[in-house]
Amino acid sequence: MLWQGRTTFFHQLFCFDVSSILPKLFVFDFVKSMICYPIKVLVVEDNVDQILLTERAFKRCNAEMQVVSVKDGRDCLDRLSREDFSIVILDYSLPRMDGMEVIKRIKENGFDVPVIMVTGQGDEQVAVKALKNGAYDYVVKSQGYLKSLPSIVEKTIEKHDLQIKLRVSEEKYKRLAENANDLIFTTDSHGNFTFLTNGVVKLLGFSAEELLGKNFKSLLDLRSQRVAEVELLGELRGDPTKLIELDFVTKNGESKSFELSLTTLLHSGRVMGFEAIGRDVTQRKLLEREILQKNKELTALLSVTSALAHSLNIEEISDASLQKICEFTGLSSGAIYTSRFTDASSQLSGSYNLPPHFVESLNDRSLWDDALDSLLRLKKPIVNRSLQTSLSPHSPSLLIELCKKEGMQSFIILPLFFKEKFLGFVFGGSLTQNDFSSQEIEILSSICNQITVAIANARLFNAIKEAKTEWETTFDTMSELICMQDLNGRIIRTNRAMARRLKVEPREIVNKRAMEIFRDERSPWCHHQRPDMYERNKIISVEFEDKLLGGIFDISSTPIYNSEGQLFAWLYVGKDITEQRQLQNQIVQIERLKALGEMASGIAHRFNNILAGILGKTQLMLSNLEKGVVPDPEHLMQNLKTVERTTMQGSDVVKRIQDFTWIRTDQEFNDVDVNEIISDAINILRPVWKDQCEARGVKIDIRFHPELVPRVCGISTELTQVMVNILSNSIDAMLEGGMIAVETRPFQVDSTDYVEIRVSDTGVGMSDEVRRKIFEPFFSTKGPKGTGLGMSVAHGIISRHQGDIIIESELGKGTICLV
Repeated sequence: MLWQGRTTFFHQLFCFDVSSILPKLFVFDFVKSMICYPIKVLVVEDNVDQILLTERAFKRCNAEMQVVSVKDGRDCLDRLSREDFSIVILDYSLPRMDGMEVIKRIKENGFDVPVIMVTGQGDEQVAVKALKNGAYDYVVKSQGYLKSLPSIVEKTIEKHDLQIKLRVSEEKYKRLAENANDLIFTTDSHGNFTFLTNGVVKLLGFSAEELLGKNFKSLLDLRSQRVAEVELLGELRGDPTKLIELDFVTKNGESKSFELSLTTLLHSGRVMGFEAIGRDVTQRKLLEREILQKNKELTALLSVTSALAHSLNIEEISDASLQKICEFTGLSSGAIYTSRFTDASSQLSGSYNLPPHFVESLNDRSLWDDALDSLLRLKKPIVNRSLQTSLSPHSPSLLIELCKKEGMQSFIILPLFFKEKFLGFVFGGSLTQNDFSSQEIEILSSICNQITVAIANARLFNAIKEAKTEWETTFDTMSELICMQDLNGRIIRTNRAMARRLKVEPREIVNKRAMEIFRDERSPWCHHQRPDMYERNKIISVEFEDKLLGGIFDISSTPIYNSEGQLFAWLYVGKDITEQRQLQNQIVQIERLKALGEMASGIAHRFNNILAGILGKTQLMLSNLEKGVVPDPEHLMQNLKTVERTTMQGSDVVKRIQDFTWIRTDQEFNDVDVNEIISDAINILRPVWKDQCEARGVKIDIRFHPELVPRVCGISTELTQVMVNILSNSIDAMLEGGMIAVETRPFQVDSTDYVEIRVSDTGVGMSDEVRRKIFEPFFSTKGPKGTGLGMSVAHGIISRHQGDIIIESELGKGTICLV
């Protein structure tokens, strides 16, 4: 009943041919009786002549038309049960069963075939009765009726075909609408349901009985009710069909959004009702709201980020971010507190739209004690949605009272954490009761994350700036001469100490090549491109007398690498050691004089032997001359050569003493023979280890086992001093005599030739504690007669010669010294 008169509506609703997509379920039995080609006519007539005339009339009109005749109603029903016919020509007067009865039986049996009643009676009552019983048309057997009968038949068949198609189409659309998952309904002019589909029942949860006759606006929320009222009262504002969005409330209280196509049903200009087709857009609306929320959040973040990007000042960052927070969240005012570096307390960094007295009150730390404790423990926002009705268990009571005095109705406090470190918090107040939804809190938290990063960056920038200032101050106040050079030898930076030595300003030498400044290819300031410096990748120290800078400098060069491990610069540091060298030379001289004093008796004994030899030969020759004995020339020559040789030995002793005690500051590194230096040291100490010791009854044997070693670059007098110190220590360690073995051998490191000197003795040895302190200045185990400078000086000399001294010793088992 609900579908009657709805054909036009559903043709408008589905403006496409659905027959191709309908399942076989929609092909009903009555479709079988649709028009067949060629046309097949069943003539029910008991008059044979009339049958023949009818057949001829049809054949003349359409030769392909098939005509089948039967003589009574029962035969008609039988043929219809077995065959399909396009139409039935039924005589009114038939034996056994009249035409009226046959029409009834055709309808009762469900034969969907059009029937034309033919009768010789021209009674209107018969015609009306036939049409009511189901006949399509009524023809009177008048003169010439057979001529018009074929055309009547064709029109009747066409009409029947259209009716079948209409029924099929209507049934298709009915089933399609019933199964559609959309809101499809009609209402009267007041909005009361007059028709609805199963989709309405499924989507809203109400039964059809609960909804029919009920006003559809009662199912809408308040906003949608107002929208529907406006649209319906305005009869869709002159537009017969309009799209509107309405939110329906389902039976279980759930809200669903639908996009409705509302059409006004008019009759003679009068509103009869409304037709509605609605699609569920709940998920789309949720997605749209989510997108809008995200857009709002992104807009807020972008705005805050843009504001924060203009400054690295924490106060400016706070003021700018607070303004944006209030603009996008509806907060009326706010403040940002940042933690101090020195303690856990916080300080006001910025405020927005707060009166001065309120800001002054906020500086009272007691206001925030409870809040800080909660923020540090929970690491979550503190939200108070209404100061009048309820209090958050974590809200600071003193702060609540202060906010009430200023007319605030709600507030929120958000912590600022950066990598688990507390940087402060944000306070936001509202003059109205703010629900602070989860989305709003999420936006505020995202903004606070940006503020946290900005504050952390600002602090990092300030720390770097302070460190840079400290470094520059330290760099410029250092007494050492410092300069940094790129890989091309161009000076990148220099300190004031270097500039003062060069008698220029630092900016005057920056970007200039080192060779242009120092003008000496031997200068260590210009040696950063040496391949061995790249290979060793370590700090290199060189002692150099720089005449341009006026002094002796210990110049170290350090490679500087970038974050990718690539060498990009060299740092040079020069320390003026002129006074240190002068002092060291004095110490060396003292050590030599000390050694000379220790050797004095031995040297005197040696000179006495030499002088005794000279004196003996001279006195012998004088005695012979006094006696008048003429010396044999050959014998005289031999005596004179002996005197000469003995004198030369004395001269050699004097020369060795002079070389040992005389410090020459102008000496440069030259090629020296290590074996020769060791021999000289042994000879210098001979009066000590041989003459003096043997006089005490102590025997010391020094054995020298030299190998063929390469000459080294050094200063012979300094290296001799080193060997004298080492040998003297070994001699002193053998109070009861023993043996000292001296060996030399060549070896290589990184393709560079080196010489090793090994001095081992069988003395008393030393403990680990003494061994660790042996190179410390003024450390001595010899008591008053020791200065404690011998090995310290020796270590310094060997270091300047790019070498090292290693001591291996064990108490009671002797000592090995490797140079």
